[in-house]
Amino acid sequence: MNTTSAIWLTTTVLLTDPSGQAQPQASQGCQPVASPQTVRMERVTFPSSTETLVGDLYLPTKPGPYPVLIITGAWRTVKEQMPAGYARQMAARGYAALVFDFRSWGQSTGRPRSMEDPMAKAQDIVAAARYLVLSKD
Repeated sequence: MNTTSAIWLTTTVLLTDPSGQAQPQASQGCQPVASPQTVRMERVTFPSSTETLVGDLYLPTKPGPYPVLIITGAWRTVKEQMPAGYARQMAARGYAALVFDFRSWGQSTGRPRSMEDPMAKAQDIVAAARYLVLSKD
């Protein structure tokens, strides 16, 4: 992926402009801006350790390049829950946003299923960033 900046997110959203500088943002409240005309989603897979992680990459429909966000959920969530809502909204605002299931959660591989492992989750976030940096799109 041709990226101009990368940000790791967990629940809280930090906005940056393409130069990587943080920009203060006025609250938009709960007013949705995403629509099928402004956002598209691609299913992606990438490795983390010996597992395969499954994610959704939300992209604006306008031409890129885009700043990139990695959005993860709170404990015991999968990509279709809270992270997907944030990702759609951020894509509508011009960001590429990756959400994914951590290993042993959702559609990603790993055993035992639904195991909370903070160190593995940190490794999965690093793997997501590596995937975005090495992606050719």
